[in-house]
Amino acid sequence: MSQNLSQIVPMDYRKDMQDNRGAQSPHFGPLAHTRHQEKVAMVLSWLTDWRYSTMRILMLRLGLDPTTNRSFQKRFRETKLIREIPQGVIREKVWMLTPTGRDQSPNLRAPYYNTDVSKISETLIRHNLTVQTAVVRQAHKFQQWTPDHQLAVDTAIEGQAYIAPAKLADVVLKTSDGLKHALEIELSYKKTAGIYWGFIEHMRAIEDGHLGMVTYLFQDQAMRGHYARLFGASHWPAYTRNKNGLTRVHRHGQPYQVAILRYRDRFQFGMVEDSLRTSLG
Repeated sequence: MSQNLSQIVPMDYRKDMQDNRGAQSPHFGPLAHTRHQEKVAMVLSWLTDWRYSTMRILMLRLGLDPTTNRSFQKRFRETKLIREIPQGVIREKVWMLTPTGRDQSPNLRAPYYNTDVSKISETLIRHNLTVQTAVVRQAHKFQQWTPDHQLAVDTAIEGQAYIAPAKLADVVLKTSDGLKHALEIELSYKKTAGIYWGFIEHMRAIEDGHLGMVTYLFQDQAMRGHYARLFGASHWPAYTRNKNGLTRVHRHGQPYQVAILRYRDRFQFGMVEDSLRTSLG
C-alpha cells in the first residue's frame, strides 16, 4: 500500500481538514488554527485505528503532557466529534468517534469504523488501552501500526481477499525499513497449550517472512518467568486448533514435540511499566 494507514498527520495531512469543520476559536491566528486542526486530525486518526481511547493516551499521541493542555482537551470534548463510552472498567473516561468524527477522520480506515457504542466490549477495554499505551510511547519509532481488529480492514482497503492468520498479535508495528514487529500484552495467565501454540504460530510467521520480531510484555515478574521457562525448553509440544479448541498433536501414538533451533533470538520478554498499570487502575 502506497500510503500509511496510521500516521497520516502531518505528513499525509489532508488539506481539506483545514476548512471550517471541527472545533474552532475566533481568537486563533492562521498558523495556530492550522496547528489546532492538525491536532484534531491526529486524534481522529488514532481513534479510528483503536476504536476508543483516553485523553491521557491522546495527549501522549500529540506529544503533549497529559496533565496540561487542558484548553485543547476541553475544546475537543465539546465538539461533536467524540462521545464518552459508558464503562465501569477504569477510572478514566473513555472516548470513541461519533459519526461526524468518523466522517472527518483523515485515516483510510475511517469508512470501516463502527460508531455503535453497543459493539464495544467492556472486557477488552483494559487490555486495548494497555496495548495503546505501549504503542504510543514508541510511536516515533514506527511507520505504521495494525491492531489485530484492523487486519481484515487493511486487506479490504488493499483490495485483497482476507485470510485470517492462525495467530493474531495484539498489534503489528512496521518500521521505516519494512520490519514487522509483533507486540503481545499479557495481563492474565493462559493455559500452557495456548502459550506454546502462540509461540509456534509466531515462529512460523517469522519463518515465512511475515514478522521480524515478537515482543511479549507482562504485568508481573512471575508471569514473565513462566513464559520464559516454557520458551526456553529445547522441544515444544505441538497443537492444532479446531472448533473445540487446541488439541495436542500425536504421532505414532506419542505426543509430538517440535525441536526449536532457529529464530529464538527474534523473541523478547519484558514488563508492562508500573506507571502504565497504575494509570489504568
